[in-house]
Amino acid sequence: MVVLGNDSNQNEEGVALPRSPDFKPHGKVSKMEDLTGQVFNELTAVRSVEYVKGKGTVWVWKCSCGKEVELSASRVKRGHDKSCGCLRHRGKESTKICKHCGEVSYRKNRHGNFASVCQKCANKQCNSFKTRNPKKFMAQCAKQRAKKAGVPFSITDADFEIPEFCPVLGVKLESGTKKYHDNSPSLDRVIPSLGYVPGNVVVMSFRANRIKGDASRAELQTVIDWMDAVYQTEKSEAANV
Repeated sequence: MVVLGNDSNQNEEGVALPRSPDFKPHGKVSKMEDLTGQVFNELTAVRSVEYVKGKGTVWVWKCSCGKEVELSASRVKRGHDKSCGCLRHRGKESTKICKHCGEVSYRKNRHGNFASVCQKCANKQCNSFKTRNPKKFMAQCAKQRAKKAGVPFSITDADFEIPEFCPVLGVKLESGTKKYHDNSPSLDRVIPSLGYVPGNVVVMSFRANRIKGDASRAELQTVIDWMDAVYQTEKSEAANV
């Protein structure tokens, strides 16, 4: 005996029988929508390619830039895919107007897009913040350097003070709003490998910080010994002349 399904149109001998006018098959039978020529955002439907399970009907779409690409019709209709991918690049290439001065801004932010503040106004804001909050400005700059160098950073502006004179060279520290100069205050790591942590930072002149660099005490002493030896040699040669 043949077991028949509910929607079978065969008898026990397997002979096909006419379906009832009220017969409805299981599942949803849908007719593929013809999207040819329809436009969604930057894409125009050209032709259908195939049906992919889980994605639906895949169509060939022509982007406004002229490139053709295969995308799911459902994603395009819902707005998930708006172009062949050129739209995000076109957005990066468009400049913005500075919200402060009204001039065209060619300055880019950390994401690579044009910023709404031009370089000139950004410099003014940075210099103003540096003048009003010199310690916070130094701490922020140190945080960026620590991230780049891969060393610890846990200090705040309360963990150090800006003295009037350089503790190394004895020159008067002079804060400026533009580029660093020899007498600019600079935040130094006493032991470079420990990073910017409380008790391991001191403010000295920019020149003293450059001289010290990231050298250890032994390395600096080696340089001093070499300079003393060279000095003594030159002094002896000058005396013999």
